[in-house]
Amino acid sequence: MKKYYLIITLLMIFALLGCPPPQKASKKMPRIFALSYSMDTGKEPSFLITDDFNRDKIPDLVVVNSGDHSFSFFKGLGDGTFRDQLVYQTGRDPICLVSGDFNKDGYTDIAELNYADQTIQVFLNTRLGSFQKTAQLLKPGKIPINMASGDFNEDGNLDLVVTLRFSNVAVILGKGNGFFSEPYSMNVKGQPTAVLVGDYDKDGKTDVAVALAGNGNKGVQVLWGKGDGKFEGSKAF
Repeated sequence: MKKYYLIITLLMIFALLGCPPPQKASKKMPRIFALSYSMDTGKEPSFLITDDFNRDKIPDLVVVNSGDHSFSFFKGLGDGTFRDQLVYQTGRDPICLVSGDFNKDGYTDIAELNYADQTIQVFLNTRLGSFQKTAQLLKPGKIPINMASGDFNEDGNLDLVVTLRFSNVAVILGKGNGFFSEPYSMNVKGQPTAVLVGDYDKDGKTDVAVALAGNGNKGVQVLWGKGDGKFEGSKAF
């Protein structure tokens, strides 16, 4: 009988104190990413690209600083860290960057798009770990949003394509020396935002895919490249 009362008493004490529920064995999730390194940039960093700009087979970084009207270049050191930034002044409110060998010297250059100025500036690689801005100031059109690069007329030179906020896309053909021809524009079936290039129908010619938003059609429209710098528009989907 005493043993029975002892069990009842212990159960009442456990009930008053509260017994934690039995814990299931938890599986530890594998650690995929860890914050081990950070870098200071300029004001309002808003866009970045990576490429090997000095041909050492180590990725470098370039960051747009919209608030400073500049971009920062960080040379990769191959151990997860980067050299202190080199800052280059741009036009007002830089919004986008693309990299490519625009003068065909074997080194990767930078083209940057300025939203407020509505201009594009090209910075050629000096091969010495720095960049030199060309004298040409490209004007793709009103309210440029995004930019991509590809060879649209099959002359071996990199060209540029820029989305303009209201129903237009500007194509700018490269001359292969870091300079470009005057832009020409094409209408699309909506308000273009993002843009990508690729051979989407496997005909060997570079096409342009444009994201559409805002008023009108929403979705994606592909501009089929003809290989001469001209395009044929598809329906938006």
